[in-house]
Amino acid sequence: MNNGSRSKRIAGAVKGAAVWVKRRAGRKTAIVVCAAVVAAGGGTVLVKQHIEAHTLSYSEVWIGGEHVGDVGDRSVIERSVAAKAAQLAQAGSDILYELDEGQIVYKDAEAYGKKLDDAAVAAQVGDALKTHPTGVKLMVDGKAIAVVRDKETAERVLEQIKAHYAPAPAAATAKSAKKPAAKEVRSLSFSAQASASGDELPAAGSGQAAASGKAAPAADDSATFEETVAIAEPAEIDASQIEDDEALVKRLIAGHTVQRVYTVKAGDCIGCIADEQQVSEDLIYQNNPWIEEDKIKIGDRLNLTVQEPLLNVRSEETVMQTETIDAPLEIRQTDELKAGVSKIVRPGSAGKRIVTYKLLQRNGLVIEEEQVSTKVVTPALSTVVLKGTKVTPSEGSGNFIWPVAGHRITSYYGKRWGRLHKGFDMVGSSSVKAADNGVVELADDSMSGYGNAIIINHNNGYKTLYGHLSKINVKAGQVVEQGEAIGVMGNTGHSFGTHLHFEVYLNGKLKNPADYL
Repeated sequence: MNNGSRSKRIAGAVKGAAVWVKRRAGRKTAIVVCAAVVAAGGGTVLVKQHIEAHTLSYSEVWIGGEHVGDVGDRSVIERSVAAKAAQLAQAGSDILYELDEGQIVYKDAEAYGKKLDDAAVAAQVGDALKTHPTGVKLMVDGKAIAVVRDKETAERVLEQIKAHYAPAPAAATAKSAKKPAAKEVRSLSFSAQASASGDELPAAGSGQAAASGKAAPAADDSATFEETVAIAEPAEIDASQIEDDEALVKRLIAGHTVQRVYTVKAGDCIGCIADEQQVSEDLIYQNNPWIEEDKIKIGDRLNLTVQEPLLNVRSEETVMQTETIDAPLEIRQTDELKAGVSKIVRPGSAGKRIVTYKLLQRNGLVIEEEQVSTKVVTPALSTVVLKGTKVTPSEGSGNFIWPVAGHRITSYYGKRWGRLHKGFDMVGSSSVKAADNGVVELADDSMSGYGNAIIINHNNGYKTLYGHLSKINVKAGQVVEQGEAIGVMGNTGHSFGTHLHFEVYLNGKLKNPADYL
């Protein structure tokens, strides 16, 4: 038999075997193949090689239990899926979607004469894959408080909240006005309020005093959240959970209502309560409109309900403030002038200084301040005054003594949260003495808020006031000498604790007792 005839016989046997392979399965197929090979004579090896050469290894692609197609190269599917996932990630919608790539299952398979179209199957896979919405959770102290589109949105929301409380140059004056006076001792007693100028002898319970301040703020040194804030990794979510970032910023800043009630105790004052409870005085007055002229008493219940943000921002700010240096008063005594008579021999002038403060803020409100440096721009020039020492029994010398022995000041003269405390509050020996010679002008409890009070006219332009006495030892019209006992320290009128309230007036104008004692 020649080679040509042999090859034809082998090819025919292979063809017959292939037909039966496609039509039959199991043992019968094997028998037919073997029969075809035997019929071909010595072509067994060649048939085997031919079948092996035309048998392909491929992957069946399954999605959700459905056979989508077959591919020879899985990477074609993987690249197609990755491209579609990237396309979804770049979509400009308010909600991001991801492919459920985990649905794809590959099964290895082999077949003789298998024809494959990887690109077509990849397209079918892309159409068959399902998607799901994704988002990131904004976590505060381990609790999810919001869901947003992506990490970038969450970061933008957090930065907008910080920026909301950042100082703006245009708001410099308003911000500095909220700055508390550093480490002041607040009044423990009621003093009738001054008139608009803050320096007139009081008509009981009348008048107001206002505080002001101007500052040029520098940029924030820092801004951090009090709470532990984290952004969770993207995860599958319910699309209805996604919040618009602008609406979320407003919600987090608005926060929630915190109900608080404070019961007034001995020694309390509005400013003291505001400091202790970390609220503003304005909030106390706003929530408790029944408060008049700072009058509160033990047992009063104050509504301190506030809106607490869900996120609280702490920041540090450095501000420079121009302040006035009051002209010092230099007093020179002379016996050429009558006691109580004074004469200015050199007018003084106020100076200026630039003070740098470091402010600790919570949600834009100052809660603590530290004076960093002071630079004097213009020194103050003292006012030189000659004071007469020539004494007559009913006229003062102008040189005051402390009205209480062993005195200790509990509250100084000055403005307290926009209101003027008009004198010194002091404790010490219970006996109250006349600060200088003079005539008793008032000795009763007719002045609202002061309780039992005494006013001495020193007949040299000066008058002194002694308030909250438990006992009065003098009468109106009585001449008293410097150091004479005129009453006993007490707790009458609007007062929280036994003490003496002492005021000084010159020609009807309120003065700081520190300048005369």
